[in-house]
Amino acid sequence: MAIDWWTHLLDACVAASAAIVFVLALRWPLRKLFGATLAYQAWLLVPILIGVALLPRMAVQHRPTVVAVIRASTELLAAPARHAGVHGVGALQALWCLGAVALALWFWRAHRSFVRGLGELTPAGRLFYSDSPASGPVLLGLWRPKIIVPSDFAQRYTEQEQALIIAHERVHARRADVFVNLLQAALQCLFWFNPLVHAAAVFFRADQEMACDAAVLRRHPGLLRSYAQALLKSQSLASAAPTTVACSWRFNHPVKERFMTLQNQPRAKRRLIGRVLVASMIAGGAYAGIAARASEPAAPGKPLYDIMILNMNESDAVTRVTADTIDQKAGEKSPHLIEAAGGQFGIEKGNWRAAFVITPVSALDKTYMIDVDLTSGDQHYHPRLMGKLGEKIAVSVGGADKRFDLALLVNEAAPRAQNPGQ
Repeated sequence: MAIDWWTHLLDACVAASAAIVFVLALRWPLRKLFGATLAYQAWLLVPILIGVALLPRMAVQHRPTVVAVIRASTELLAAPARHAGVHGVGALQALWCLGAVALALWFWRAHRSFVRGLGELTPAGRLFYSDSPASGPVLLGLWRPKIIVPSDFAQRYTEQEQALIIAHERVHARRADVFVNLLQAALQCLFWFNPLVHAAAVFFRADQEMACDAAVLRRHPGLLRSYAQALLKSQSLASAAPTTVACSWRFNHPVKERFMTLQNQPRAKRRLIGRVLVASMIAGGAYAGIAARASEPAAPGKPLYDIMILNMNESDAVTRVTADTIDQKAGEKSPHLIEAAGGQFGIEKGNWRAAFVITPVSALDKTYMIDVDLTSGDQHYHPRLMGKLGEKIAVSVGGADKRFDLALLVNEAAPRAQNPGQ
């Protein structure tokens, strides 16, 4: 079970990386042709593909070639985890948890530092004034977001510029961008080991600000000059801000790029075409992700496995084997079991009784899984083995005085009529 959720995490990481590369390649053309809002909305592809990657696999009859490539990449990335064994995967999971928690704590401390830097807040109508001229404007808060402005807000900006800045922050509030930023931080913690996710966060926040700029100027098309002046006045005090989920007006945003985007306000017809294009892109990406999650077409009947039992300790040989089909080949001490996927076979070895259930994992790299139920007196173990066809796997449990050691060699078996057990 631990390996299963780890494999899902790797699948989601591959899906996130593919979506990020795709959006990074298209964000500039989308912004140039259809406006900043469409470039920002294109980022929806990332969480959608991550969600699709977490869906259970489904059986389909046909898959496009591009989807097969996507699935192959996820299988190849997950393969080391499958073959690492339970202990190896456990170590990887512990390392992942440590990194995720460490980054989450860093985000939390940075956000707390940012909030403390705002100082004491003084309410004035629908605004809150910071006691520092270097703090704000910013939208802060998840449930009841506050618009916080610097102490010299009325002196620094004209009334028209103040109205535009407030309108900008209200767009953030209507779009629940603080929640969106929290999701972005959560994804950074979840995939802390993926540099693409951290690079994408910078471009994502820039696109978010430019989308809000575009929304304000669509409502106030004649105030481009005042809006640009407000940006310049804010930039004069801009500095590197700590990481925060708050929507800040002036920290860490490419002002030159924002100026160029302000001058590009496509007409409604072109924006509509852009919406259709982005919706189609997201729908196509979701379809590709769902198809990539599909399993191979089901074969007529369950796959058969030829399981060869290899005693790791010849002095403690297998005393009894129970299975549908047992094939003791001439000249071989080790019996062969012919079992279908999902079939159960049992072994008695010394004081141990073992029940095995074999199931396929991936037809792409010919991996399989064996659930083992081991009992000896009051001792009970339930290990899970992951292996590849044609390669030996082993199970070893218990103490030095009472130990169970056994190796298995699994290969494909040709369909055939079953014989009575020997």
